[in-house]
Amino acid sequence: MTVNRHIKRNAKNALRGQWSKGIAAALILLCVVIALTLLETTVDTILGTEAYFTMLSQFGPVQWLTSHGLYDSAVRYSVLAVVLILEFFLLTPFGFGFLKWAYEIASGKRSPITLIFYYYTGFKKYFKSLRVAFSVLLRVVCYTFVLTLPAMLLYGGACYYASTPGYLPYFYLVMVGLSVLFALCGGVLALILSMKYMIVAFLFVEDPQIKVRPSIQRSAEIMKQQKRSAASLLFSFVPLLLLSLAYLPLLFVLPYIAVAFAIFAKYLIEKDRREHAAGLQNGEVN
Repeated sequence: MTVNRHIKRNAKNALRGQWSKGIAAALILLCVVIALTLLETTVDTILGTEAYFTMLSQFGPVQWLTSHGLYDSAVRYSVLAVVLILEFFLLTPFGFGFLKWAYEIASGKRSPITLIFYYYTGFKKYFKSLRVAFSVLLRVVCYTFVLTLPAMLLYGGACYYASTPGYLPYFYLVMVGLSVLFALCGGVLALILSMKYMIVAFLFVEDPQIKVRPSIQRSAEIMKQQKRSAASLLFSFVPLLLLSLAYLPLLFVLPYIAVAFAIFAKYLIEKDRREHAAGLQNGEVN
């Protein structure tokens, strides 16, 4: 039996009698996401109506956007940005609570469903979860930007080349194809490199007193030789994630994946703790 199969089997065993809680947690998450999506669509539609356009057109920036044909795009992206910020502030503490619940399930405990709201029970817990998430997100975004920058530059060059007189469609298509290839390669590489932050959240939910930077550093150290294993486990869930595009299977897939990664993280954290204790003991003996 492969390591991934062993982890998945243990996740299923840990979820026995706990599926209803996991499904309920996933349902709450899905409802919040759907509500925010509906809010985005509603606000975008309202701001695009003639009445609101007339009301806003008295402002100079709106007049400039309208004259350049950018009003609709500006409204759409502004609303999207606001909704993404709302999702970050609303869903991040919930996500940490969900992982805390999964980590306790992976530890063999019968944790209550109310644990998913743990990081809403105090300002310190709430804002620390945001700090941890933002620190990791910032690093992942920087990795992704740097590794996909060649693809963006090449695509920009292709668009510029297409606007020049006498351009050859063949070379344009080659440039676009290469930019897509570079983007895929850069994205996959960024994902693999970002795996070193995979257990930051689990270190945080295990020890709420841990500082943000030490948790990131410890995760990177623990994952130094485990990024391939983490990527392999993640990619093994791709078929289930694709099936979840129909939304309903997502209610079963989310708790399954969360507990599986909690088991993986718990093994690595305890292994690192044992090795660290053994190193200290050997140092005392010497």
